Amino acid sequence: MLKKLLLLCIITIGPEILPAQSYYPMLDSINHWYYTGNYTPVGPLLSNCNYPDYQADGMNYFTDGDTVLNGLTYKILIQNHQDNPYHCLFGFIREDTASRKIYFQDVLDSPEVLLYNFSMQPGDSMDIHFLFGYNYYYFQSGTYFLDSIKIVNIQAGPRRAFYLNCHSCASSNTLIWIESVGNEGDEIYPYSANAPGSGFFENCSGFPTHYFFQILTCFEHAQKIYFDSCTYQVAISNWCFDFQDSCYYWNICSGINQLEAVSLFSVSPNPADKEAKNFYRIEKTEAA
Repeated sequence: MLKKLLLLCIITIGPEILPAQSYYPMLDSINHWYYTGNYTPVGPLLSNCNYPDYQADGMNYFTDGDTVLNGLTYKILIQNHQDNPYHCLFGFIREDTASRKIYFQDVLDSPEVLLYNFSMQPGDSMDIHFLFGYNYYYFQSGTYFLDSIKIVNIQAGPRRAFYLNCHSCASSNTLIWIESVGNEGDEIYPYSANAPGSGFFENCSGFPTHYFFQILTCFEHAQKIYFDSCTYQVAISNWCFDFQDSCYYWNICSGINQLEAVSLFSVSPNPADKEAKNFYRIEKTEAA
């Protein structure tokens, strides 16, 4: 009888003690995050590595080697964008696996930011500052409490998902971290555009970040760790998406093509009578 009771207790408490099990690190020697925009574009958004980060469609981050800052080793974080002919240095990211924390250092030489603390337990809190965090944004700056930890299944297997809320904020949404992945809206979420989304993905079930301005489609090391199958199915079945591969796609409907390099525009004949033709010349500026 005692053995039966002991077995029953183990079966009952098993799922509750699972969050305290082994830690799955986020960063490896190779790290690549892909995003798609969850909004209807009115024109191309060109990445220029400014903070906050507006560039959602076709945006991705990847790490490119290590560097040492203030005696600490960081991975160099590069931002890439489908409309950008060059890569941008976005900042530096590091992980302390012993404390289960991930930090970010921007290029402004401001203090290091604690992005994730996967050692937190329900009831613990941390202060989070969003560069865009006023009352009408998706997240507001304030003290966030870890309300719950749940087990979710991703490409790499079961992982802990941390659900944080700002109880004193007027209308902030739930901030979710996934162990070994990060936040689904933006890996460097305090520097994001921090806006609600209104695109094609609102019917995707799962995390509330399907209502965010941008959505993580994939995170991979040498192989995929995270894959959003719902956004993938929407993208391949909708002609509004420029689909490059299973991780890399973006919305092009309602986008307005722009001639960024046009420096001279003329109409022929001038004055026009019934019909006109466009002529433009791209002037190149040569380095002195």
